[in-house]
Amino acid sequence: MDLNIKNSVIIIADTNLIYAQNLVDSLLSFHKNATFLIANSFNELQNLIESNNVYLLITDIYFYDITILSSIPIFLKQNKNLKILINSNLPEEIYAIRSISSGAHGYVTKDKPVNYLHNAILHVLQNSKFLSDLIQNKIVNSFFTNSSINLLNKLSNRELQIAQFWYNGVNNVDVAKILQIQPATLKGYYRNIIFKKTQVNSYLQLFQLFDL
Repeated sequence: MDLNIKNSVIIIADTNLIYAQNLVDSLLSFHKNATFLIANSFNELQNLIESNNVYLLITDIYFYDITILSSIPIFLKQNKNLKILINSNLPEEIYAIRSISSGAHGYVTKDKPVNYLHNAILHVLQNSKFLSDLIQNKIVNSFFTNSSINLLNKLSNRELQIAQFWYNGVNNVDVAKILQIQPATLKGYYRNIIFKKTQVNSYLQLFQLFDL
């Protein structure tokens, strides 16, 4: 199924330029009438959205020190017809619902085959939200058991970004440098993340939440 709309603009936004180009090459056979643009940085993405009538944005979550989730409402305000599909290596159990809650229309992990991604695109373009069967089942189970899907959902986007850095083995000195925040500010985040919101007592217990 093609878009059947000439000159429709699809943006692929990813810091991995090779991955982005390969994704364009794979999707061209499905969307022959579309114009594909690649954004390799957050600034590039902002400029492309501002200067084009974008039909679909397929984007990763993180651009180095910037999370895309907090910018989704801004992009949608600029273009009410824009559809946004998150395409990331990050675990969908943690990030899929957060992405939808931020305004995205779907979430697909990068390990899925191109046919799966194409199916997600069709759902999104037909004004439907796209979540995998796994996440839909978790949502249903959470509803009937009246329980949180994951305590990490209590974290803000910035707090989750910091927790993800820790989980990936980035030390506090480097986290503070990457995010351009003071060590004292990072300590405040630590208290909020560890003790107040997730109610764990150590990094190890926090990391276990990523593996649920």
